[in-house]
Amino acid sequence: MTPTPIAGSHQETAVPREAILAGGYHHPLLRSLQAERHLTKDMLMYPIFITDEPDAVVDIKSLPGQKRWGINKLEAFLAPLVAKGLRSVILFGVPLHMDKDARGSPADDPSTPVILATKLIRDRFPSLVVACDVCLCEYTDHGHCGELCPADQLTPAEQTAGAKVIDNPRSVRRMQDVALAYARAGAHIVAPSDMMDGRIGAIKQALVDAGFGNRCSLMAYSAKFASSMYGPFREAAGSVPNFGNRKCYQLPPNARGLARRAIVRDAREGADFLMVKPALPYLDIMSEARLLAPDLPLACYQVSGEYAMIHAGAQAGVYELRAMAMETAEGFLRAGCTLILTYFTPDFLDWLDEPADDELSADTWLTQQRAREPSVPCTWWVRVACLEPRMQGWTPCVHCWPVLLLLLLCLSSCLCAPDDAGARGASPACSPTMRPPWTSGAPPASSPSPAVTAASTASTAFRSPGTPSSPAGSSARWDRLSLDSTVDIPPDTPLLYSHAPYRDKNAHAPRSPFTSPRRGPPSAFAVRGSNGHAFELLLAGGSPPSSPRTTYASTLRTHRRAHRLGSLLYSSALFCLAFTSLAAAAVLGWAGHFVYTRHAALATAVFAPPMQPQTRDVEGGAPPFPPSGATTRAPGAVGDGREVDRGDVDAVEQELDRRLSELGLASTRDELTCESVEASRSLLRRYGGLRTSSASSSSSSSSTAATAPGRTLLALNLYNSEAVIPSLAHALLRVAAFLGPDNVHVSIFENGSTDRTVAALAHLARALSALGADHDVLSDARHTDWNKVDRIDQLAVYRNVALAPLTTTTTNGTAFTDVVFVNDVFTCPGDVLELLFQRRVQSADAACGMDWRANKGPGHWWRDSVVYYDSWVGRTLSGKMLRPRTDLFQEFHDGVDGLFGGEGDEASQERFRRGLPTPVYSCWNGMLALDARPFTSTAPAPRYDPSSSSSAHRTSWHRAPPVHAAEPVRFRSALHREGECAASECKTLAKDLWSRGYDRWLVRRLAIPVHACSR
Repeated sequence: MTPTPIAGSHQETAVPREAILAGGYHHPLLRSLQAERHLTKDMLMYPIFITDEPDAVVDIKSLPGQKRWGINKLEAFLAPLVAKGLRSVILFGVPLHMDKDARGSPADDPSTPVILATKLIRDRFPSLVVACDVCLCEYTDHGHCGELCPADQLTPAEQTAGAKVIDNPRSVRRMQDVALAYARAGAHIVAPSDMMDGRIGAIKQALVDAGFGNRCSLMAYSAKFASSMYGPFREAAGSVPNFGNRKCYQLPPNARGLARRAIVRDAREGADFLMVKPALPYLDIMSEARLLAPDLPLACYQVSGEYAMIHAGAQAGVYELRAMAMETAEGFLRAGCTLILTYFTPDFLDWLDEPADDELSADTWLTQQRAREPSVPCTWWVRVACLEPRMQGWTPCVHCWPVLLLLLLCLSSCLCAPDDAGARGASPACSPTMRPPWTSGAPPASSPSPAVTAASTASTAFRSPGTPSSPAGSSARWDRLSLDSTVDIPPDTPLLYSHAPYRDKNAHAPRSPFTSPRRGPPSAFAVRGSNGHAFELLLAGGSPPSSPRTTYASTLRTHRRAHRLGSLLYSSALFCLAFTSLAAAAVLGWAGHFVYTRHAALATAVFAPPMQPQTRDVEGGAPPFPPSGATTRAPGAVGDGREVDRGDVDAVEQELDRRLSELGLASTRDELTCESVEASRSLLRRYGGLRTSSASSSSSSSSTAATAPGRTLLALNLYNSEAVIPSLAHALLRVAAFLGPDNVHVSIFENGSTDRTVAALAHLARALSALGADHDVLSDARHTDWNKVDRIDQLAVYRNVALAPLTTTTTNGTAFTDVVFVNDVFTCPGDVLELLFQRRVQSADAACGMDWRANKGPGHWWRDSVVYYDSWVGRTLSGKMLRPRTDLFQEFHDGVDGLFGGEGDEASQERFRRGLPTPVYSCWNGMLALDARPFTSTAPAPRYDPSSSSSAHRTSWHRAPPVHAAEPVRFRSALHREGECAASECKTLAKDLWSRGYDRWLVRRLAIPVHACSR
């Protein structure tokens, strides 16, 4: 065996060749080839809970993202999953309204949800394999998986102890009946999970006798252990035992030998599939089953506790959800499993269509490489020319190389440009010929300075015959003739004419009337060039120049000085032209890209369907609050305006502040200083009518609400909102306490946050529970791929989740009268109450606040003002925007006085500037109060009801009669509506409300929530 040196170490360290393994998996494809089996969609079976409520869609709080489905909702739920590649499901019945008994009679009732769902799936989805769980625990009144022994069959000791024992033979016969009922309904697979002895052989024989032996498979729960991981399933299916436990017929967790015997028994009795349940803690049993029954497919059930555990760890940030789910599935495959029953099936259907983490595309790899490279921030003039198409930030300098190259060229033209078209020289800095005489070779070891050498050359090499030599000290005087350099022009310079010295012997040099006090009288020296022009120089010291080249260089320098300013202006103009052209090209390119992408997206409908939320309740992620007076007080009737003592609210808020502080978040009162409504008499008088049960008369003060209050829904959608949650929590708690906890329902939906939003919401949910207010605080931990879905369509789905309590929550028949939608804004309790007050006292259908952000950039230096934020949704009564979105100088304008500046909106502008409620067509503005009736009813607005309006009154409407809709209003996108322009889901909401007669919309300047981006 020849050792192989390790790379880089040569002979220092060597290992055997067979010890080098990394060469086999250094590439994603090579790593894939190392696996014996890969997870495919065919290996996945999805467990689904079917309830006997036909229209039910009920979240299972302990199973994130899972629901109980009614038979009428099942088809719509399965259709997108089948389109993604779902191949098999297993059904579990949840009888909520059926009469349970000791023998589990509802299990094989023709109207049981499992039988109805099986028939529906076989009819609507022929390619889908349907498996039915065969067990009695969901259908018996005692919650066990079989029938109980009659009292007369118990031993005296058992009768004395009051024991209850499972009757195995009776239970097996009952399982036969249930399995046959499912097979007759069309099930492809029946899966007895009761763990009774002999049930596999009995059911197999019953299937054969009934003619289903070759049409219905039998999947045996062979190694089903008495695990602690079944809790979420039992809660979802309602199968918790009323007494004792199931340890007498489910396998002990440490009984490896029993598991081996059960596997062999079921294989011999005729099972077509074997199963191990749970999966993750029993990988060794899977390996044993593969060895004991190598010819049978092996299934494993990743039970509810495993699923919830993986979700909880991912939610806590311990690991990434997809990575952990995939790793566990690969572990099942490695142990020998060929079919995985998992609640992750919908996620796997998406993940298997996406590249693995190490299978990156070239673009992704390049992006990551650039992210690792250090990037020097661009200066402002480079940033202007390197605008991103989306204009959401500055581009790194690595993308600005064309601009930098252009700037270098302009700089070179500034330094090296010719002085004018007739100039025959160049700048010394750019001409290759303007160099010292020794540049062709190395200078001598003891060369004199360039100044001395050049002066010596000028006074000797070019001295005319008969001209006396210059004195030794004259070199300094010749030195002063050069302004840019003391180096003379060598004879081989191509820029100079070849000319000889000229001197008129008969002419006497004229005497200058001027004399130099230091150097004596100047002398004149005439030189005629080859072009016939003579030059006359006055030289200090009386010595003539030694070369006409000196005369030409002096003239050239004079010429250059005269035109240097023009050259600079020329280069500057060139730079400005190039910069302007580049900026214009960037703007035009961005505009073209914007229009093209929108047109292409809308024209070809390239968007995927919006992702349907898989919600879970986050309240379980935080411990309960200590008991306080807010919850121990006797609850009053709904709508009675029951108040909570201010001290109780303070105690709840202090506990919430403490918990938020432990998370590293601000206090509920750190961000904003809000006036206390309870401590202000004027505010109490103004908002007191919001919590009184009797309707105010028409003669009541204008400071009281005009209608009797019902319940109020406070709805929020949040994403990465940890900065605003403390402020929102203060507002929600105080509003709930002021209106009465029985009169308020808080609905919050969070999706995909990566910060501490979910943890903070869990504590807020506990605070609402301590206050006694109804609430739904839900989360969907999955990431939304906004590049695949239509953003507006997806946002509409998320907003509708927050509206769900309007139709799913009923309390003693009290209806919702108001809906307050709050964005991720900083706001005060008084702002919320003001919108409720204005909506009621003005008989408005919607009352909006005004959300602002601080002006940015140079505009902030010019004027410290604010800018109206939600300009896409806000429209005046004339249909114009509240402020132009295309105003390039909006950051320099007054953001308040500039609103309602369009033609025809003068009256609205006057009202707004005076601080009065101003009618608008649509608004959102961070927070608004809405009439709840259009969300719960299909009837038009009462003010436009023809049955209650006279003919004369109807002729004064100045509008078309309201439409009669088929369903209540919900958020929607305009993407699939022919003839509609692209608009926000909030804008389409306003349009739908107007079409039903809910056309009184207003904005209130006094309620000013500050947008989170301005923090």
